[in-house]
Amino acid sequence: MIKAFFLDKFEYDFRSNQQWCELLISHEDELTDYTKRSFSHLVNVHHIWIHRILGIPAESHLWDNLPVDYWEKLSQENYLKTIDYLEKVELNEKVNYRSEEGVKLSKNAIDI
Repeated sequence: MIKAFFLDKFEYDFRSNQQWCELLISHEDELTDYTKRSFSHLVNVHHIWIHRILGIPAESHLWDNLPVDYWEKLSQENYLKTIDYLEKVELNEKVNYRSEEGVKLSKNAIDI
């Protein structure tokens, strides 16, 4: 039941991000640097977290400016990896990961 809740929330997040991507990309010439940086950050954070819990290196960092035309692709990859992970993991399972500074940390999957 809790997994269904999270699956639903991640699907909503993905669909919303895709709509934002379409809108922002259609107005790319009008976007401020702040807007590009903020949306890149949103996509980067999800990318970093799913890669942390999967134990694989992330392609980007928190505040990297991504090319506008890359937002949709990375957002979709984030979503698919997250759904795949949620379908396989027990939510009370401990997940070991490293912070950006390399510090070893551990949390329950549900808390991440």
